[in-house]
Amino acid sequence: MNISHIGTAAIQTHSSILTLKDVACCPQASAQLLSINKLCKDNNVLFELTGTNFSVKDILTGDTLLTGPSENELYPINLRQLPSSKFHALTMTVGVKASTSTWHCRLGHPSANILHRVISKFSLPITGSIHKQGICVSCQLGKSKQLPFSDSSRESTTPLELIHSDVWSTFTPSLSGCRYYVIFIDDYTCFCWLFPISHKSDVYSTFVNFKLLVEKQFNYTIKQFQSDNGGEYCSTVFKQFLTTSGIFHRFSCPHTSQQNDIAERKHRHIIEIGLTLLAQSGLPKVFWVDAFLTSIFIINSLPTKVLDYSSPYERLFQRSPDFSYFHTFGCQCFPCLRPYSLDKLSYRSKPCIFIGYCFNHKGFWCFDPSSKRVYISRNVIFDEGIFPAREQSIFTDSANCLDSSGTSNTLFLPPSSPPFNFFPVPSSNIVSTHQTSLNITLPDNPISPLPSTHPDSSSPASLLHTPVLPADQPETFPNHSSSNTSLATLSNASHENASSDHSASELPLPNSSSRMLTRSQTGHSKPRIFPDFELHYTTRHPLQALHAGVVISEPHTYV
Repeated sequence: MNISHIGTAAIQTHSSILTLKDVACCPQASAQLLSINKLCKDNNVLFELTGTNFSVKDILTGDTLLTGPSENELYPINLRQLPSSKFHALTMTVGVKASTSTWHCRLGHPSANILHRVISKFSLPITGSIHKQGICVSCQLGKSKQLPFSDSSRESTTPLELIHSDVWSTFTPSLSGCRYYVIFIDDYTCFCWLFPISHKSDVYSTFVNFKLLVEKQFNYTIKQFQSDNGGEYCSTVFKQFLTTSGIFHRFSCPHTSQQNDIAERKHRHIIEIGLTLLAQSGLPKVFWVDAFLTSIFIINSLPTKVLDYSSPYERLFQRSPDFSYFHTFGCQCFPCLRPYSLDKLSYRSKPCIFIGYCFNHKGFWCFDPSSKRVYISRNVIFDEGIFPAREQSIFTDSANCLDSSGTSNTLFLPPSSPPFNFFPVPSSNIVSTHQTSLNITLPDNPISPLPSTHPDSSSPASLLHTPVLPADQPETFPNHSSSNTSLATLSNASHENASSDHSASELPLPNSSSRMLTRSQTGHSKPRIFPDFELHYTTRHPLQALHAGVVISEPHTYV
């Protein structure tokens, strides 16, 4: 007999529903037949047959679900004997058999798991196997996504076997003009080196110096180099250097930063600790290089779960770090300044701000707010409970602060003004032949003019050349009253002449109906760039490794 349709039927009993799956519709059949074996399998029931009647019972509870008498040596199920409220005459879902791919298209391209559940639960008529399904081109075009990443099975056995690298950038220049930093991470020890740079093109020269230094220091050679597809790594000169050095260059796939995850996670770790140190100290964001270098110093010394709670410093140098060398970033410190005293009555120290560790000296960086100089000294007394920068109200991030009216309290600086001093000092404390003043205004809280701190303003040479009055000669001051009177008279005369000339040649101006719109009103003004700090030190360090025996040329900008 031919089967025209296959569907599902249901028999409603007094207490449950008996489901009939894979019901075949045969138009040529003269009677409706029920398979006892399939009924018991599909509904987990027990079918009891006697010579006079039959009963269907639930195997778990033993309750009788359906009964009926025997007629003509058969066991018919009389659905009409069921209560009218419970009677459903073999409701069936029938249809022409279709392939799994066809049902996949009919149901709106669901996932394979959902499709299989729908077909099994509702016994949809299908041809072939339910698991036989090809690749749907429409799904690939409309729902393409990244495949899951598996754990890497690579494992380094020696230091410098694999170096991970990446470049990070910011729009905020540092005190020395750096807008980028590049990191090099040893895969075996997890030790990280950070180098602030001004341009991405400096990555090549930085890596060349880094390679020569670490290979000489640790007696290992760099074998593999992992990076992204940035132009600083794909340049011809960089590729040629790796080729001639016998270093295999491994790239991550385009737009797949997950394959360079070690460097990306290190970025996050450095930035989070660096921003935390800046928030703790109250220093402005232009000190981000000092905060990040301190972060690297701390991260390399702390134990990590990746190394079974051993620190990268221990793994690389085979000794424990000296934690007595650690101090709170941004706290008040007092370096010994006896060598810089001008006379025997000068103070031996001054309050400074601790901004990091000197990697080429066994000393500390101490920033002097009054002179904007950085001292390198090992003779430093720390007061780790006081943060001078936090007490300065001017250190708030004014670029992101709004007052109650919604107006931005941004510092307005003229384009040709000298660098802004975040540590204002009285003008009486500065003796210089190059002294100028800087007017800084806020919309709601104007600030008095601040003197600029020219690099020569506090130098010993300028102090020695300061004119000094003899002891027997009294101080003389100009007569401000007479000068003011003469200036006022001259100003009034010139004003009268100018007004008479203007009235003689004054012509009526046409009234303009159009209003001029400036770039600042339309929001298209370009960000104004101001000159950066003129600090007497640089943050471009050749290697951020502890106790690296490198001979570096001494800078000539220390006090």
